[in-house]
Amino acid sequence: MSEKLKSKIKSNQEIKNLLSEFYAEFQKAIKKTDNNFFNSEHGFSFYEGLEVSHTQEMNQASYDLVKQAEKLLGARYGDEKELSDLIRNQAFVAFKAKNNEKDFIKITIDKILEILDQDFEVYLPNHIVHIEKDVPPLKIGDVRIISLIDMEKEIKSAFKPNKNVKILFEHDKGEMFIDFKDGKISLPSATNMWAVKTCTNRTYIKEEALWKIGVALSLLRLSSQLWDNRIPKRGEIEASSISKDENIMRNGLVRNGESFSGGGESFSGIYILDKKIAKDLNKKKQQNLFDQIFEFSSGQLAEQVFNALGWLSKGRQENDRAAKLLDFFTAIETLLTRQDKNSPVIDTISRHASVILAKTIKNRESIAKELKALYSYRSQTVHRGKRNTSKSDVIKAELYAEMLLYVVMKECKLNSSHEDFCSKLAKASYGSKWEK
Repeated sequence: MSEKLKSKIKSNQEIKNLLSEFYAEFQKAIKKTDNNFFNSEHGFSFYEGLEVSHTQEMNQASYDLVKQAEKLLGARYGDEKELSDLIRNQAFVAFKAKNNEKDFIKITIDKILEILDQDFEVYLPNHIVHIEKDVPPLKIGDVRIISLIDMEKEIKSAFKPNKNVKILFEHDKGEMFIDFKDGKISLPSATNMWAVKTCTNRTYIKEEALWKIGVALSLLRLSSQLWDNRIPKRGEIEASSISKDENIMRNGLVRNGESFSGGGESFSGIYILDKKIAKDLNKKKQQNLFDQIFEFSSGQLAEQVFNALGWLSKGRQENDRAAKLLDFFTAIETLLTRQDKNSPVIDTISRHASVILAKTIKNRESIAKELKALYSYRSQTVHRGKRNTSKSDVIKAELYAEMLLYVVMKECKLNSSHEDFCSKLAKASYGSKWEK
């Protein structure tokens, strides 16, 4: 996909024309610097002794160019500020080097393409999965659960020695620092960590990492039957995956008539990763499943499963019951809604879900009926702003989302097209056997 995208950008004539237009306006603007430089209503820039007072024409050319680059790169790689800074800096470099327009265009396009080759791995604190002693790091697709001790070994073997900068660890406190000559900077850390591979631009590393962590957490829940009762319960609020939040239900001061109360806490659930569960999740079949979901191709069923797992996790961490219900139904719709915009959503997902979950054709009607009733609460929230969702409705929606994903991951070919998956469900929903 990356190579196809690179080829598409390299051969795009519109972006070349826009780069040419921007470079021309940039050169005009850099020659107009005067004593009123700081009063420019359109902004100004510095670069290694050079100054430029922006003009309306230059800013418009930059805007048009960045929008085209964003469109070509897509939401995952394109960011307005990152692209704007990159292009303007390249213009400064080209001007200093006395490069012509052709050289500027070629070099800038190459720099834009480098965004697609960035190989980021972000380390974030993990406060919701506890790794027991002697359990090795667990890989779930692009996400790894790793102890701070094991992470230190990795970092030290990969980090190039630098006498001015060191990475320090204090394992008894679960803390990590960058040590400069002039002082230390504390980094987000905990006894257990997430290590997440992200394919995105630098601006959205954390956003992408958090979504992948959510997918990994949903896979953890659904891929082993050995979890004990300490895991987050359905309908409850799952703690943040990266923030310490042991007592999420603590209240402030509450007045009821003439009486007052305060505090009161409910400890949030955690996932205890012991040797048995780690062994279960490290089975070749499970690891193949995880890789297939994270390495999806566009249009595959695996892509929709990946997205649905993320929405499922987001719903578990929501505080508001109506918001939880919306997220769980988004997970269900992601999995079951086909691209045909003329298909009524509620009828489609209720019929398709009943085909997947019913043990017999006879049972489909009751499942579809219950899903339609639940969906009405979702619709009232979306279209009328109502917040009349009960906890039991939230639990039912979460259960349906989990069951649908569990069956699909266990019984369906995830590398098949999502459209084909929906077509087979549609055919079966008229009373025939589901051909998986």
